[in-house]
Amino acid sequence: MTPTNVQLKEENATLRALLLASQEVIATREKELQALITAHEKERQALLRRIDKLSESVEHLTRKLYGSSSEKLPMHGQLVMDEVARLFNEVEMVEEEELSEAYTAPKRRKTKKGHKLTDVFGALQPVDVIHRLSDEERCCTTCGHELSVLGIRHNRFEVEFIPAKVNLLDIQQETCTCPNCSKERGETVFVEPHVPEPVIQHSYASPSSVAHVMYQKYVQALPLDRQVKDWKAMGVTLDRGTLSSWVNKATHEWLLPLMVEFKQKLDVEPVLHADETPVQVLREPDRPNEAKSYMWVLANGSEAHHPIRYFEYGPGRGQSVAERLLLDFKGYLVTDDYSGYNRLPHATRCSCWAHVRRKFEAVSRLKREKGTTGLADRALRFIGDLFMLERTLSVMTADARREARLKEAVPLLQDFWSFVEENAPQVLPRTMLGNAFQYAINNRSRLMTFLEDGRIPITNERAENAIRPFAVGRKNWLFAGSPTGAITSACVYSLVETAKANALDPFLYLRTLFEEIPGSDYRSNSDTMERLMPWSDFMQARCAANAPR
Repeated sequence: MTPTNVQLKEENATLRALLLASQEVIATREKELQALITAHEKERQALLRRIDKLSESVEHLTRKLYGSSSEKLPMHGQLVMDEVARLFNEVEMVEEEELSEAYTAPKRRKTKKGHKLTDVFGALQPVDVIHRLSDEERCCTTCGHELSVLGIRHNRFEVEFIPAKVNLLDIQQETCTCPNCSKERGETVFVEPHVPEPVIQHSYASPSSVAHVMYQKYVQALPLDRQVKDWKAMGVTLDRGTLSSWVNKATHEWLLPLMVEFKQKLDVEPVLHADETPVQVLREPDRPNEAKSYMWVLANGSEAHHPIRYFEYGPGRGQSVAERLLLDFKGYLVTDDYSGYNRLPHATRCSCWAHVRRKFEAVSRLKREKGTTGLADRALRFIGDLFMLERTLSVMTADARREARLKEAVPLLQDFWSFVEENAPQVLPRTMLGNAFQYAINNRSRLMTFLEDGRIPITNERAENAIRPFAVGRKNWLFAGSPTGAITSACVYSLVETAKANALDPFLYLRTLFEEIPGSDYRSNSDTMERLMPWSDFMQARCAANAPR
């Protein structure tokens, strides 16, 4: 073989090696490029899913902020009306009512068609206001003869508002002596009548004034700084500090033992409802002012002899607060899914079906607005059937209700959980629908607890309704100035909400407490304490919701 051939052979081998190396590099680069494309596609799909989830959240929050808050379920197959149309219809309905009222001929015994005067004003008696002709008008314009009265004709009813009146009471005490004893025995005997003990020593406060300030703040949600202006308009100059002192001192001096009595009665109830809501409390020991604390509420069940609403302030939302609050309770506890209730030593947890319904309803609303239906609507049908069944069973006794639930509710629940098991794995996690399914799955055992006892409701509505006035008030007064103020709020809310639940006027109840408690033996005498309870015959007679103030 010639040197030239040898050289050509070596060059071919080299070229062949280079070609193979290039092919390997190209193949490696193609694999890397394909992997990069695959990764980018996965990232794109993840971003699309995130966009869909965020869009879903935006729509949900927009609906929550501006839409209807009603939890009423639509009829099967019925679409929810457009929100704008609902608002226009609402305005038209109001206008029609106003026109109807404006142009209805006046009637003596009715305010408007279908409503008696007593339906609006109760036992309030009309005050006659008769408009008469003046002396000059009593002469006939034709012949000049004096006119004679034919009768009095009803024209209309009006509601007159009389502003509150403030009186300055000069509390004086009569002193008597016996002149005979002074003459015969040479000693002077003084006799003086009993004067009720003041609500607050060395203060201008009276039972009615302290009750009024509490009523305005805790029932009407009127902050103390606005009340200062009202007092000023009535001719009394009081500052916010004075009103705050009245409320705190009167509560801590007289009212806290009533809370203890409420709590003792709740501890022996078979069924309790619990809920909590955040509150900002300033000047908490070892905690910054921006730290979040919570107001807790307990409510007994519908089967209880006397409704009780108990509020308690706790620094933080930790499970230690729940454990302390419910340490002695041994019955069924209806709550949301907050894990702080899980470690209660004796209570049996019951979850709320209304919370499950809300999760699916939020998804269903978005789907209906887009003109689609899906799994959320199917879930709502199952839950709606359960709620309809509960309404029919509400008139039964607890024992009969339990038997009916085992017969009729169990099949509905079996169908619902079969539906969940079949469809939940197919739903993307961390979406609103996925979260709804997961919420139901996580609470499954506690959602079934109501089958054990007919006294257990399927929702936590009683606790949510009880805590709502506190949430409304918080929007106005924003925070508690100190732990003392937070304890005061818990105590007064306990009293006024329990009073309302027992059909009492909260103002009358508070005023009566401050009239009866100072100087009494209510701390040591159980009969006296029971007399102060909102359901007692004494309080029912003195403080009924329709009683005059």
